[in-house]
Amino acid sequence: MLISGKITLPVIDLHQSVSFYTRVLGLRLIEQKGNYWAAVSDGGLRITLERQFYREPQETKKTQSLSLGIAVFHLDPVLARIKETGTVITGMHETGDGRILTLSDPDGNKIFVREVGELKKKA
Repeated sequence: MLISGKITLPVIDLHQSVSFYTRVLGLRLIEQKGNYWAAVSDGGLRITLERQFYREPQETKKTQSLSLGIAVFHLDPVLARIKETGTVITGMHETGDGRILTLSDPDGNKIFVREVGELKKKA
């Protein structure tokens, strides 16, 4: 059974990406190596951010390249944090078992945050 996960995202501006994932999504900075590598985490998900030195911000158009799905018990605290930072929410809708909001990180990667409510532990 899967109990954790890790994803590596290429980023143009490491400082901007670390700020987004910690301030907007509330993840914790675990480790950072200079201006080229960082890891953020909260619970079972670890996101590694790698600076792409061959892509300069002024020369690279930010494009959606990846899609990241995150599950949370309650969406309201996440929604409040996102609104507090002024980050644009690109979509929000209800499903049969919770709400899903979408937004993009500074590099254009689409992020889905899905509310799953309180999960009951199986005996």
